[in-house]
Amino acid sequence: MVKEVDYIIVGQGLAGTFLSYFLRQKGYNLLVVDNAYEGCSSMVAAGIINPITGRQFNKSWLIDDILPFAIDTYRKLETLLNQQILQKRNIIKTLNNATEENEWLSRSTEEGYGKYILGHADWSEFEGSIHAQFSWGEITSSYQVNLPLFLKSYAIHLQEHEMKLETRFDYNDVILEGKRIKYKEFYARGIVFCEGHMITKNPWFNDVQMKPVKGEILVVKIDAKFTKNLKGKVYLSPLGENTYWVGSDYQFNPVDDKPSGDGMIKMEHLLKELISAPFTVIDHKAGIRPASHNRMPILLRHKHHSNLFSFNGLGTKGSSLGPYFAHKMANFIHEGPDCGVDS
Repeated sequence: MVKEVDYIIVGQGLAGTFLSYFLRQKGYNLLVVDNAYEGCSSMVAAGIINPITGRQFNKSWLIDDILPFAIDTYRKLETLLNQQILQKRNIIKTLNNATEENEWLSRSTEEGYGKYILGHADWSEFEGSIHAQFSWGEITSSYQVNLPLFLKSYAIHLQEHEMKLETRFDYNDVILEGKRIKYKEFYARGIVFCEGHMITKNPWFNDVQMKPVKGEILVVKIDAKFTKNLKGKVYLSPLGENTYWVGSDYQFNPVDDKPSGDGMIKMEHLLKELISAPFTVIDHKAGIRPASHNRMPILLRHKHHSNLFSFNGLGTKGSSLGPYFAHKMANFIHEGPDCGVDS
C-alpha cells in the first residue's frame, strides 16, 4: 500500500533530528530513514557548547544569536521528550603562559565577553587530581548536551508516531516523478539528505565539498566527582557516576571510522599530562565529523531537482549550530530560496 508523506529525511544525527523537529513544527508529515549506526559522530561527541574559541579567545561565530536559540530549542525538546538533555556546565581551561593569561584577563573585561569569560577561575574541585598549570581560565554560559540520550529519545518519539524507518537508505529505490518522489512504498514531495560525511557517496550531492575529520575518544573511570568540563590538550567531560568523556584526537582525511591503537595511546598520554588521578579506560570510540570545506553549515537545494535537499556540515559545533541552522533549513524548504538562506 502506498503511503503519503510530505518529506523524507535521510539520517537522524543532529542535523536530521533538529530538521525533523522544525519541519514537524510547521505541520509536515515526515519519514526519517536511519540505520541507527552507533559510530555516527553525533553519538560519539561530548555535546559541549563552548562560546569561546581559538587561541585568541574569540567569541564563537554568531554565538550571541545561536546560544539563546539553542537553549530555547533544547528546553522545548526536553518537554517534548520528558528528558533532561541540556545541562549548564562551565569549562575550566589551561592557560599555558603569561601571554595567554594576560589575553584572557583582557578579554574578560572587553565589552560583550563578560558573560562568557570569568576574570577568576574556580578550579578548586580539581585540586589534588590534576597537574599544576601556569594558570587557569573559566568559561561560563557553556552547556553540555547528552547526545546519546537526546538522539535515542527522539528516535523513540519518531517511532511512536510511525515516522521512523530503521534501515539503510537505498538510493536505487528513489524514483523522481516531477513534483513528487517515490521511495519504496512511500510518496513524498521532497527528500532531505542529512547523511554527514557519507554525503560524498550520494548520487545527487557527491560534489558537496566536505573535509571530514575523524575523532577518537575514550570513556574513563576516575575516582573523583568533577562537575565542570576541563580543557587542556584534551577535554575531560563528566558523564555521571565517576565516568568521563575524554576527547578528542583529530585526524584529517581518515581512511576509516574505527578506533585505533595509536589513537588510544595518544589519548591516554595526553590525559596523563593533564590529570594526576589514576583512571581506567572502559571504552574507546571513533567517529567522523561532517565538516564542510569552509567549516560552514551546508543548506542546499539540488540545482536540477528542486525537491532534493541536503542539510549537512555542522562539524564540531553541531550541538550549538544545529538548532539555529536547522530552523533556517526548515524555512528554506517551506518558503523557498527567498527566505534568506544562501543555497
